[in-house]
Amino acid sequence: MKHFIYCLVFTSFFVPLRAQQVALDYSFGNLGYVRTSIAPFATYGTIMDRTIDNRILLVGGAHGSDAGYTALVRYSTLGDSVNKLLLPYAPPNYPIATAIKSLPGGNVLIANASSEKELIKIRPDGTLDSTFGVYGKTPLFRIAAQEIIVDQPNRILVTGFNLNDFMEYQKGGYVLAYDMNGKPDSTFGENGRFRFSQGYLDFFFRILQQPDGKLLIAGFSIFGNTRYNSLIRLTEDGVLDESFGAGGMIFEQFTGNGENYGLIVQPDKKILICGYTFDPYQAVVVRYMPDGTRDVTFGDNGVVYLPGVHEATDMMLFPNGKILTYCWVNNEDNPTALFQLLPNGALDPEFGVNGVYFSPFLGFEPPMKMKLVDKNRLVGTGAVIVHMNNSFSTYLQLQGFLLSLNVGVVTPQEKPSVWAFPNPVSTSSEVGFSLETAETVAIDLYDMQGKLVSPLLTPTRFEAGEHQIPVWFGQEIAAGAYVIRVTVRGQAAVMVRVVKA
Repeated sequence: MKHFIYCLVFTSFFVPLRAQQVALDYSFGNLGYVRTSIAPFATYGTIMDRTIDNRILLVGGAHGSDAGYTALVRYSTLGDSVNKLLLPYAPPNYPIATAIKSLPGGNVLIANASSEKELIKIRPDGTLDSTFGVYGKTPLFRIAAQEIIVDQPNRILVTGFNLNDFMEYQKGGYVLAYDMNGKPDSTFGENGRFRFSQGYLDFFFRILQQPDGKLLIAGFSIFGNTRYNSLIRLTEDGVLDESFGAGGMIFEQFTGNGENYGLIVQPDKKILICGYTFDPYQAVVVRYMPDGTRDVTFGDNGVVYLPGVHEATDMMLFPNGKILTYCWVNNEDNPTALFQLLPNGALDPEFGVNGVYFSPFLGFEPPMKMKLVDKNRLVGTGAVIVHMNNSFSTYLQLQGFLLSLNVGVVTPQEKPSVWAFPNPVSTSSEVGFSLETAETVAIDLYDMQGKLVSPLLTPTRFEAGEHQIPVWFGQEIAAGAYVIRVTVRGQAAVMVRVVKA
């Protein structure tokens, strides 16, 4: 019986896998990328979120004739712009948005880091929700917000920092608590505020709530001329948790100065952080026990140093315990990368090349955040510099990844909706696909950088059912890995990874 080597991307059923691959999602935007029309204003802020109906929300400053507005853009999971809202709620020419949070019903919270520093609530049509705070706004007390969450008691929690003393607003890392109407929650901390001031400067970037209600905050603190990676835990009431670390605080130096950005709590209550350390300048992932001590079963005494990248800004944990990190390289090319670790911290040999996939996407600034848009597909943010007319502008950019370029062996009875045989290919192959209804289908061959190599089938009408199309790989196609993209009705549907022998 024949066996078919295939790579499944968008089918909905599970097939036992031999290996896990990763690649750009060529069905996303323009062969994996979307260059947006808005500019970043917060390097590490949470300026991207995903809605309940699986839209990607992105906030930044508008370019061109719309400059002076904060822009909120909604994208589909394929990178299509659904709509763009210009929000005239920041002072003119100062439209800085540093964090966003999607709420049920299409409402959105946006942290505005202008001189007023306000938290605003936007209805789906872009108007202010007048039931929130005062005419849709509530003060952030000069805090540059970095992340917004809604916790289990249904409170809005905002974390960030203030770098300058000003009247009653003192510098430090902060967590602010509000009820869902935008009023400060007086039961949290001191009148709705927790202020952290241990170092000369203290920065809070990420916040999450543990299942027991306690709150973890990741960032860094400066003592003298030294930066320490910091991890803080609060009780649900907004006071330091004395059972964690040293009085609720952990300050770490791994190889030297550092900062924490990503934060995860595992089902076993162990805590993961990611960030960087310097010198040498490299990304780190660290795992702690629930009490804040290092987990010595992970990496090197709890620490994994990620080779070839400088900063890790976000993480996600999969049910099998594998850890995916979103990373950035601080050099003249500024590529982004995905690293995947096994549960013990070792690089996953079945992911990319020895656990890492370097994207050709160039991020002028660190890549900030990533979101799963389904079980197989990932969207991340970054920024690029575009040179035009002897000047340059910075634009936010999205990139899509496939996390299930899974290579396995199945029998014909188990074949998915698209397959290729033989694979590896010598001079010819067959691409098979099944259609539930009559459709127009095109087949193209791309290299692993997303460049079109050759059209294999021009758009052709097929009836419902199973089809096998012969395709040829001429001598002009060099040996190596490629992706066959099967397009239905002009929308990329499924891709198959093939190897030209």
